[in-house]
Amino acid sequence: MVRIIFYFSSHKLKQKTSTLSICYQDYLPLSEIKTKTMEIHHHPDLHHRKKRWREYFIEFIMIFLAVTLGFFAESYRESRADRSKEMEYIKAMLEDAQTDTANYQEAINLNMIRAGVLDSLARLCYNYNGNSDKDIYRLYRRALRHPDFANPTERTLMQLKNSGGMRMLQRKVAVDSIINYDDFAKKLGDQRDAYTKFLAGIMEESMDMINYDNYAFDTASSIAVRVFEANKTPKLMNTDKTKLIKFGNRAMSFKGVVLFYMVRLREGKQHALNLITTLRREYKPE
Repeated sequence: MVRIIFYFSSHKLKQKTSTLSICYQDYLPLSEIKTKTMEIHHHPDLHHRKKRWREYFIEFIMIFLAVTLGFFAESYRESRADRSKEMEYIKAMLEDAQTDTANYQEAINLNMIRAGVLDSLARLCYNYNGNSDKDIYRLYRRALRHPDFANPTERTLMQLKNSGGMRMLQRKVAVDSIINYDDFAKKLGDQRDAYTKFLAGIMEESMDMINYDNYAFDTASSIAVRVFEANKTPKLMNTDKTKLIKFGNRAMSFKGVVLFYMVRLREGKQHALNLITTLRREYKPE
């Protein structure tokens, strides 16, 4: 009976190895059960087929292309970022140059007035007649007022030099123009130092001539004039002819320095205009 069932089961389920094993074990005595190792054979061409050299070459080409395209994409992104930053620098430089142009012109106008004041002061000292003390006080006060300097705007220039921004500028003509503009600022600074030196010189010469107590309540030249008119006319501390001539010489020398400073200011204005023209031509900012 056991063998018949086994035959039937194995015949009916001969394609199902697992089911056959179960049936055989269910109907045979334990002593007849034998452990069999089932082996699964794979076709060697399905998973372990050796690749040809062409396949390796194609894989290499695909990897190489992927890396190369990634490199070019990153370079393009960085280039776009640099061009955007470059345009920001150019626009900022244009704004600085326009500001400098206005400042140069204002300083030229104010120093023209100062040069005229110094000339008048020197003439009064050279031709002193005893009745010009008040005018000498008034003119000296106007000549002594805060110097009319024009300092180039260095906001963008400092960024370009300190942050390596100059390397982003692609147009050589623009780079040369910016460098020339920066170099000129040093010349203007040298003349400003001379301006300060001669201003200190005329102040030193005035110590034997001018009584500063007459300016005790003065905050501006116009107020000084009203003070002199409302009060007793101030007198010079020393009316020696030699002292007056030396004082006049100081004023005249200072005038010469102011006039040359004006020459530098005009040069600075022209440099600023040239820089504006160059940057607009090369970059055409909006």
